[in-house]
Amino acid sequence: VEVWLATSTGWLTAMVALAGLSVQLYMPSLDGGFVYDDSPAVHENPDVIQDSLDLSSIWHHDFWGNPVNSTGSNKSWRPISTFMFRYNYWA
Repeated sequence: VEVWLATSTGWLTAMVALAGLSVQLYMPSLDGGFVYDDSPAVHENPDVIQDSLDLSSIWHHDFWGNPVNSTGSNKSWRPISTFMFRYNYWA
């Protein structure tokens, strides 16, 4: 039991230090805006910014919000990513 306490205390100290370092390194990115393809994929994507609860469009549109079967689609179908973008948009 004494060995476990010494080990768990050291482990806890290392985890707290790692978490603190991670937060410190991540903080500058919180003020950042959209870059590269973020605006069309998130900010301008109708599947992300719509207010309805209907999720069926996610299953029929590509990552950019275009119908998958259209000629303008690049066929990059990512419903889980699009759903998470919509969830974050609602939150």
